[in-house]
Amino acid sequence: MANNSFLLGVLLMMVLRIRWLLPAAVLLALHFIVGLPMVFFWAALGAWILYVLFSIILGIIAGNCNSIPRNQKGLELHPGRTAHFDEMYKRREKQES
Repeated sequence: MANNSFLLGVLLMMVLRIRWLLPAAVLLALHFIVGLPMVFFWAALGAWILYVLFSIILGIIAGNCNSIPRNQKGLELHPGRTAHFDEMYKRREKQES
């Protein structure tokens, strides 16, 4: 199932990034009109496919990153909260009890 969803994601990204295919389409038209070699068309098409795959892989890698810092015990720390403040809170809780 994961492979099917990846392929569907690739197809969706290709559709969403269709404007990047425009240089390849122009080069293909120039091949038929002027006689430009097909190598340029294939290079532009390959660059478009590599761009789409790179953006998908980058999204997968970024999606696996944690945005919340964790301490060594695996507990979430609030942004801007340090060990010094944790000690202060512990002392204050001991004093109150």
